[in-house]
Amino acid sequence: MVNLLKFKPDGGEAEYAKYAAGIQPILNKLGAKLLFAGKTEFCLIGNADWDMVALVQYPKKRTLFEMSLLPEYRAIHHHREAGLEG
Repeated sequence: MVNLLKFKPDGGEAEYAKYAAGIQPILNKLGAKLLFAGKTEFCLIGNADWDMVALVQYPKKRTLFEMSLLPEYRAIHHHREAGLEG
């Protein structure tokens, strides 16, 4: 899964960092792996305006859906919504 992240101004990145810290144990539990995460510097082609890119490998397509139903995921998901503009 490719995550193209745009943070909300005034604290969005810090709020998303809380989500990022909480999601790692959940990914481990499900057998998923964070393959890459990094801040974007510029867009070579086009006019994309992302702050960060993250690439996550899930063992099955269904795992992402199953993750969304876990109580521990629901407990941290509000940080993702609070931090991201898009």
